[in-house]
Amino acid sequence: MTSSKIARTLALILVVFAIIIAPITPLAQTLEEEKIVVVKTYDLSDPTILSNLTTYTYDKVSNVLQAYDNTTTKIAVDGYLYLSDLNTSDNYVPAIAFDLQAPSLDLNNNEKILYGLLLSNILGSVAIGTVTVNETTGQVLNATFIKVEPYSDNIIVVRTASDVVIYTGIGKFSVPSGKVMIYTESEASIQGISEIELRSLATPPADYQLVRSGSGEATVTISATGTVRVYFDETHSTGDADLFIFDSNNPYFAEASEQWSWSTLLMRCNQFAFADGRPQFVTIEAHGQLKFVVKNYPGSYLGTQPQSWNIAIAVLSSSETPSPTFTIQNEQPSQTQTPSGVDWSRLASYFTGNQTAMTATIVIIIIIVMLLAVILLLRK
Repeated sequence: MTSSKIARTLALILVVFAIIIAPITPLAQTLEEEKIVVVKTYDLSDPTILSNLTTYTYDKVSNVLQAYDNTTTKIAVDGYLYLSDLNTSDNYVPAIAFDLQAPSLDLNNNEKILYGLLLSNILGSVAIGTVTVNETTGQVLNATFIKVEPYSDNIIVVRTASDVVIYTGIGKFSVPSGKVMIYTESEASIQGISEIELRSLATPPADYQLVRSGSGEATVTISATGTVRVYFDETHSTGDADLFIFDSNNPYFAEASEQWSWSTLLMRCNQFAFADGRPQFVTIEAHGQLKFVVKNYPGSYLGTQPQSWNIAIAVLSSSETPSPTFTIQNEQPSQTQTPSGVDWSRLASYFTGNQTAMTATIVIIIIIVMLLAVILLLRK
């Protein structure tokens, strides 16, 4: 191998190494002013629970939802929900659907409420998305899906006033409002299904100070030291704005701005907040300065029009630092179950918190791609 090839190879290896050791500051994740309320968990050990689920056989060629047909597809429960396409050479696949309630406002508690689903421990390849259906004919008029494979520990699907957002461990996806549908073209299992509420205070508490009200993409820097609680909200109507926060001890602090791509901001920030249809609160340790970068999410179904947003902060003492709050609300405890095997702290990080939970898989993918590039270069 020539010296120039060796030099290029070493350069690529150094880039990979830099990605691996890039400083990532673990910070507290909090949901004091917001809650995940588990309203109902389906008992997937009870075969009769299928009568409470909306099941279909989906003809993908004619794009029609038909009554569930157990000769071409299989939907069963055995401690988990099992979906199977019995004949992968035909047009029919098994599907289940859910109608999510539109967002509401709890005036008594001044809370915005979004309604959603928590899908736990998915094995196999599934498609999750939304459809608009002619209820008389079953004709699917519009359909948008993302594919999840081969394993996902938790997926949250939430309906906002303008779209449906699907949160996974590596990012979020925006699809049109509609009936939420899940299907597989092979086979898959889902260990847990729960109906949830995402509740957030509609306005920040009185001790919060407004940092900036704005529109579109922007970068704002403030002086701050100590434990800082950050409030972020955006209109989320014709676009989707997200907040990325950099502390002054972050090596990327000086250069971070809205000129960076959304994915770069996500990977390099200390904290982030996805205010998709409801305010978000996040805590960060400040060491002199904080930089707030508001960036449009490029993958939003809503578009990329500038959104109005608000950033407010409250400086807390160390003894006041809140801890995550999760509420299990079962109207009939004897007939419902608390989801098992759910890492609630990690789940919280899907919307707000330290970037590592969201980007670990992204980093791994980048490392693999770059290592493959090294191998290909060595072969030349």
